[in-house]
Amino acid sequence: MPHGQDSPHDCGGNIVPQKLLLADSRGLTVLQSSKGFMEKYEKLVSAGYRPEAAEVNMVVWWKNDRMKDEIKVLLPTLYFRYSL
Repeated sequence: MPHGQDSPHDCGGNIVPQKLLLADSRGLTVLQSSKGFMEKYEKLVSAGYRPEAAEVNMVVWWKNDRMKDEIKVLLPTLYFRYSL
């Protein structure tokens, strides 16, 4: 389920998290959003959409030159519902 932290309010009084974290059924964080995604997320929330569910769409392994080991990156599909 999506949850945020350190949540400011947008001009409509809605809470807009600075990061969107997704947790598994045990409550462990499995995904942390990027800054670019949060800009898109804020636009959706401002337009009246709310996150409803998420699922893993793809899993990729990533490594750059400064890293010793690869890391697993989850690419999710997020579902939003419009609410008045």
